[in-house]
Amino acid sequence: MQADAWYCCLFVVVCEVLYWLLQRDNHEEVHMKSGLIQLGCALTLMAVGATTSYAQMTLKDFEQDMETVGSARDHWGTVDIRGFELDGPVTEKDIALFRGQYEEFKDSRPTINKKNRLGVAKEGTRLVIAFAEMYKLTGDPFYIDRMVEYVDSILMHRNDVRKKYLATTGSYEAFWPNFQGADKESDPKDIRVRINAFSSGVVVGRISYAAKLILETESLHDEKVKGGDPFGFGETYLDRANYYLDQVSYVLDSFYMKHWYDAKSGRLVYPKNKALIPEKVHKRAGVAPAWNRYFMMTMGFARAAEALERRGNADDAERIKLYDNVVQVSVDEFFGTMKRKKLANGKKVYWWPYDYYYKPVSHRAEETGHGGLDMNCLYPIYVTGRYGITKEQMEPFVNVVRDVLYDKKSGKFYSSVEGAAGEKAKAKKSILGSGYMRLSVIDPSLTEFILDGWKKDKRITTKGLKTGMYAELLQWKNHLYESGQNAN
Repeated sequence: MQADAWYCCLFVVVCEVLYWLLQRDNHEEVHMKSGLIQLGCALTLMAVGATTSYAQMTLKDFEQDMETVGSARDHWGTVDIRGFELDGPVTEKDIALFRGQYEEFKDSRPTINKKNRLGVAKEGTRLVIAFAEMYKLTGDPFYIDRMVEYVDSILMHRNDVRKKYLATTGSYEAFWPNFQGADKESDPKDIRVRINAFSSGVVVGRISYAAKLILETESLHDEKVKGGDPFGFGETYLDRANYYLDQVSYVLDSFYMKHWYDAKSGRLVYPKNKALIPEKVHKRAGVAPAWNRYFMMTMGFARAAEALERRGNADDAERIKLYDNVVQVSVDEFFGTMKRKKLANGKKVYWWPYDYYYKPVSHRAEETGHGGLDMNCLYPIYVTGRYGITKEQMEPFVNVVRDVLYDKKSGKFYSSVEGAAGEKAKAKKSILGSGYMRLSVIDPSLTEFILDGWKKDKRITTKGLKTGMYAELLQWKNHLYESGQNAN
């Protein structure tokens, strides 16, 4: 609709300019000017037509667009944490390091989800959470406004809004394609994007979190958004929160429930229509994905349900119930299929596979990197308090980090949750991702344990810590202080 409005404005401008030319006294140029009018109208109407009908996206167009968007500054730099201390409360100096990154990259905005950059690969929507947490820490409305700007940008780059790539369904689907599954093989003259749903779940979850924060902050409700309403999303913060939740619901209902939900099992599964998914996963059609991918999707449902319940609209009741059921099925099966073990020191730990549902690989232990994604997405599901996950159920994950993944002799981490017992086991990972730090909600001292590894890692000490991860670090420093474990 906005594109059509733009071209209508363009048409008016063209007509005004050409009309002005016709009013000039040089009648010898009438025929030339008449031709210009016809040409101008034709070009304008062609442009309008391009927005209202599908123009094939060729392989060359696709690759050029990816190169252009890929070079955009849609993520920030890094923070030097070599002198960072966990003792005491979050300081002005701590906050200034984050704010300094914003000043350097203030013109950047999240754009598209190329290679999962909005979900998990780059800063992307992680900065939405970062702004939210910085607002909680400081109470400074500056961070709410930045959060809103980022969410607005993310929504404007959703595939059905951008209308640039048809999906393999034949429609402009409401999701953020990662483009790794672009169908280049079938017809290089007509690129269709595969309906990869995983990282879009993370995007949905973080937009929901932003909406929930606004809903919880009643002092903001009637206040007009500082940056105005350039996209028609709502003038006040409450308007914006409601719009965000309406859009989140639309994505979950029109995309996930339509293409990924199996009503019989209650699971989210690969579409049974193999034409919609990459050839390499055709054997998994109708089967639930690996745990890290599954939880990326269900995390979105969990945060949406929580935010919708906070909104309190009676019309959302059935939707909330359905979303909760989707999450509950995944949680029950995750914990229900775990192998429980007891170490020599008496601590309880878990062993779980990378992909429980696809039997050819269900024997393979979860990799350490993907395990961090599991924890990254399980954490927001746990803290909602909606799905019956207890602290006792979460504690074995902490023990896995300290007593299975970690090799005290080398000071490094094993590559899977089998630890030293794994095939070709060798402690070679020097650090753990921030997903594991989220287990600090169970054991606050885990923050220091993981931070120590970060400070010893040459990549972090020379290049710095990603800004979104730094904001999470401040969140957990504050958690330590409030729990009385790092107070001075």
